[in-house]
Amino acid sequence: MRKLEYPCALEEDGKTVGFIVSFPDIPEALTRGETVAEALTMAEDALSVAMTFYLEEDKEVPLPSRRKAGQYLVSPSALMSLKVALREALKESGKRPADLARMMNLDFKGVIRVLDPNHATKLATLETALSTLGKRVLIATDDVAA
Repeated sequence: MRKLEYPCALEEDGKTVGFIVSFPDIPEALTRGETVAEALTMAEDALSVAMTFYLEEDKEVPLPSRRKAGQYLVSPSALMSLKVALREALKESGKRPADLARMMNLDFKGVIRVLDPNHATKLATLETALSTLGKRVLIATDDVAA
């Protein structure tokens, strides 16, 4: 099981009021916020957007490193986390999107939409796709970092 929790650093922005957020594992994810809470909220969005680029270019999403002192942990959106998990499960299985379409009784375009990081796929559809590939979805909640 892969947990998509990425450490990020918050640095005070010397030019304006606020904080700059950067991720050592996902350098494309950069954002800022006026407060720590706003910066961390923006960080989730920046992380999700950066992962979209990885999926669109069929690149492997880097594994998160260990959090160091002073860093915060941020996860992408639940939808993006499931899209990443589905891509990884498909590659791990050695199957192609056309194989998944047959296994799910969907047309090829339907599976392409499920795999599309920009498509708002329903949770039930993602659960079915992952289940078809031998994976199950586990949902957890955690306190928001303050």
